Amino acid sequence: MFGEIIGAISNFMYSYLLIIMLIGVGLYYTLRTRLVQVRLFKETIRVILEKPVESGAVSSFQALMVSTASRVGTGNIIGISTAICLGGYGAVFWMWLTALIGSSTAFVEGTLAQLHKEKDPLYGGYRGGPAYYIHHFCEEKLKKKKKHVQIVHGIYNMKELDDAGIRKLIKDWMKEEK
Repeated sequence: MFGEIIGAISNFMYSYLLIIMLIGVGLYYTLRTRLVQVRLFKETIRVILEKPVESGAVSSFQALMVSTASRVGTGNIIGISTAICLGGYGAVFWMWLTALIGSSTAFVEGTLAQLHKEKDPLYGGYRGGPAYYIHHFCEEKLKKKKKHVQIVHGIYNMKELDDAGIRKLIKDWMKEEK
């Protein structure tokens, strides 16, 4: 019985709700950023083709390729080829349209990550990402509802497999209980 309930919730969330939310948020960010993916396309190409300042340094194109390789796995390649085989040209059109809409979401995520990155005191580099800007938002805006926000933040960190975030959540929670 419990498995059936979880299955029904999962099927609903990952079929209807997720698709509607991803496209809705993508359209919102596309309009809110005034079509950033179209407006800055020429600048994107210029930056990607830029040569590194120092010899032996990583170029922008090389960094893009490494980043893409780390995100695109065999599942994505097989999924795309299957969609093209089953859906034909229509599948390609919808994938391109979804990628165009989704690129504004990626732009907003990257911008937030840059705004909320922190200098690592131990190694001297920078660290950041979704867990950091969600944490900063929770600290600044939702102080009154801190315990509920910590639970949501902890669940998000579990999804990201961020052990340090979970440890921090538990440590903060234990301090509040005392």
